[in-house]
Amino acid sequence: MKRKTWPDSRASIRRHVFAGAVLVTFLAVGVGGWASTAEISGALVTQGSIVVDTNVKKVQHPTGGVVGELRVHDGDRVKAGDILIRLDETVTRANLAIVTKGLTELYARKARLAAERDGAETVEMPKELAASANTPEVKDALSSERKLFELRRKTRLGQKDQLQQRVRQLQEQIAGLTAQQDAKSYINQARAYALQLTAQAQGEATAFDKVYDQYKLAPDVTRRRMYYETMEQVLSRVDKTIIEAPGVTPYLPLPQVQKSQPSSSDQGQ
Repeated sequence: MKRKTWPDSRASIRRHVFAGAVLVTFLAVGVGGWASTAEISGALVTQGSIVVDTNVKKVQHPTGGVVGELRVHDGDRVKAGDILIRLDETVTRANLAIVTKGLTELYARKARLAAERDGAETVEMPKELAASANTPEVKDALSSERKLFELRRKTRLGQKDQLQQRVRQLQEQIAGLTAQQDAKSYINQARAYALQLTAQAQGEATAFDKVYDQYKLAPDVTRRRMYYETMEQVLSRVDKTIIEAPGVTPYLPLPQVQKSQPSSSDQGQ
């Protein structure tokens, strides 16, 4: 085998470099010309990742947790429905107990509020807790709500009694004020009546004085006039009278008697 000399090697390198440069230039000119003349109708820009397509699959829980039991190992074949891992149930069960206790207390409170609304005597077992009525949690919740129900019921009854007493006191005050008002009304009426009687007595005294003066001047005439005036006042308040006739004593109404009596004009004729 003939060994190449240094000048020959340099000439070979030059040839390869020149060929590579020509090739790169040709590619650059070709791609640039194609890019400048070609028309692109649209483009879609997105993000992605390139992974190796193998049989290894990633398993992930949607909410996370602590793995309590691993049932498969590397290289095991599994099918749909197989249990691969089990998460630790400690935290989940604790959260479930908290939620269950909260629901039990809310159902018991709902029953107590319904009993207060309806005016019941006690808190009944809600139907939502009937299936677990013998559990300690349900018993404690109902016991607490029933104690609160009795306490609030006694408080309402006490307030009701106080309001009823207040109503009775107000009624007694109203009765007293009404009696005072009636007494004042009676007093005013008595005063008015007394004034009326006083005025009437004063008028009668004045009239008596006038009649007495006339009586002193003409006793017989005054006596006869007073008699006629008195009879006129008495007969004006009755509708029946008794008259005497020869052989009969009829009892007739006064209007008929007055109609049967001839008038003064008739007697004159």
